[in-house]
Amino acid sequence: MPKRAKKSKEVKAKLGRPESIDPEDLSRRYRDLKYFLESQWGRIGWELQRVRKPNEVRKILNRVPGVESRRPFQDQPATCLLEDGEIEIGKRELDLLSQQYKDANDTERRLWSEYHGAYEKAAAATTALKAVISQFAVAPLLPRFFWVIFLAAVKLRVKHLTNETDRLKASLDRAREKKQELQKQLASRRAWFARNELVEFRKSTLYENTAINFAKAAAGLPEYTWLHSLRRCWKIQHTVDKATSYLLFEILEVLVKKSKPVNMAKLEMKLRNELLKPDANLFVRGYAGANWAYMKWAFAECGGKGYSRAELPYRIMGRFLDHLERPKSPIEVELAKLEQLV
Repeated sequence: MPKRAKKSKEVKAKLGRPESIDPEDLSRRYRDLKYFLESQWGRIGWELQRVRKPNEVRKILNRVPGVESRRPFQDQPATCLLEDGEIEIGKRELDLLSQQYKDANDTERRLWSEYHGAYEKAAAATTALKAVISQFAVAPLLPRFFWVIFLAAVKLRVKHLTNETDRLKASLDRAREKKQELQKQLASRRAWFARNELVEFRKSTLYENTAINFAKAAAGLPEYTWLHSLRRCWKIQHTVDKATSYLLFEILEVLVKKSKPVNMAKLEMKLRNELLKPDANLFVRGYAGANWAYMKWAFAECGGKGYSRAELPYRIMGRFLDHLERPKSPIEVELAKLEQLV
């Protein structure tokens, strides 16, 4: 290979953004977010596509009951979207703060290891010295016995090891305090940065604001910007089917677009007929059919509200999901069974 071409490749590699997220981890994060957003799209999709401020992202996500226990937010970086944090920060400053936290964490681990080793040595020396002292416990307290004990303490380096243990303990305490402070700062700034990146994605005209694109933009946060996250997720080969509730939303959205004008009673009947077609998706039919009573309630509650054609499918699906997931009385459950589509 010519030297110039080889040098050009080396320079390009150096200029490339370092990939701080393992590909498998990014893929898992993307799949979890994709399923979550698709499942809840009828409930939060309309607002997400119009979000203007970082703090609004948190409010929108909190519309989902028990959102903190949903898979994307269980001990995963996406949790930062739900955390407190209104301190603005740029990507470079966030990367610097992240590195400082990483260094503090490494320092704490190193000092803990050193302290643990020093503590064990000091404890062993102290135990040995006590054994020497115990030999003279019943003997008269003569000066020569004090001299023997003193020499044993010097030989065992008890004072030196104890002082070293105390020094390392103090250093470890300071390192822990520094790490905790950096962790607090980092959590707050990551929260704002991640939410702001989703707002920037929403404002961009490069990509459509769909559930799947929101998932791709969010999967790499807060380590990446939304654009880098989305571009990396484009490379992920996934075979995960769309969430059943999202498939139902898509059917409803198409029916609303075709209805001119929108008549709620006719629209409800059209959806019912669509689900009962022989070639209808069995999973969607089973999902909506078993809960048809809640869909009927959703239609009834959205009628006469003046929703636009674009907004209406989101409101109907949102109310359907609310009824589906809320606690219900035994009577409501029995009545719902009578309304099932067969």
